[in-house]
Amino acid sequence: MNPNDYYVFITDPMLATGNSLIEAIRLYVLKGIPQENICCVCMISAPQGIENVFAKYPDIKLIIAHIGRAYHTNDVGDAFKVLSAAPDLMFDFCANTCEFAMTKLLESFGPKHAMFGSDFP
Repeated sequence: MNPNDYYVFITDPMLATGNSLIEAIRLYVLKGIPQENICCVCMISAPQGIENVFAKYPDIKLIIAHIGRAYHTNDVGDAFKVLSAAPDLMFDFCANTCEFAMTKLLESFGPKHAMFGSDFP
């Protein structure tokens, strides 16, 4: 069995400090799974947690659901500016109709970092 042939998806409902997700990623990396083959999906994410995860594992893919739950102009703050340095950060815009959040997402990351997702199984 070649670990390079495996792709791992990790879900984390709330990425706060990043410590739990870092530990989960570490377990797969110890098994020889390349960071590039690991994708994490988070429902709610704090900028600090995202920064901590990318500081330890810069080559993973990270998907933030619902544009980080930025459903209102007040929810956006400076999050996109803070997170714009993250290399493989993706945003799912399913269930988010906040035009301001979508505009800020596209200004900060560009269309290649936006994706449609679904909450349906």
